[in-house]
Amino acid sequence: LTNATEDRSHFGAWAITSSPLILGFDLTNKELMERAWPIITNKEVLGVSQTWAGHPGFNVLDEVTYKAWQKPLGERQHALFIMSNASMPISVSIPLGMVSPDLNASGISVKARNIYAHADLGPLPGGTFDTQLQPHDSVMVTLWPELETVRAQ
Repeated sequence: LTNATEDRSHFGAWAITSSPLILGFDLTNKELMERAWPIITNKEVLGVSQTWAGHPGFNVLDEVTYKAWQKPLGERQHALFIMSNASMPISVSIPLGMVSPDLNASGISVKARNIYAHADLGPLPGGTFDTQLQPHDSVMVTLWPELETVRAQ
């Protein structure tokens, strides 16, 4: 692949589908190894790849400019991977109900974590996961419902 963005997208696509993760480049090439190292050692992405909760991950949206996959991780947690096929920046909005009914029930708040950036994103408003992607870039997040606390009156 031509750059780190495409390397990360390629690795993420293999990881979300629980495919064998094989390094297909010259491991003695220092430049390539330095570029790939942060991608191939991301413990959160590796965790998504290695977790088995009954399904290896599957395509939930197949649009012209992007593809989206989800993978159940157990305990009502899901991974979502979105990859841009576009040659220009794009905005993507994924309805959480397409990822899982667990994430679309009434009375819940959905929390998210960007596992590429190792950053919590907080509650998602509006029942969607929204992101912007650069050409051929991707994002991988974990999503889980957090039951809202009902105040006693």
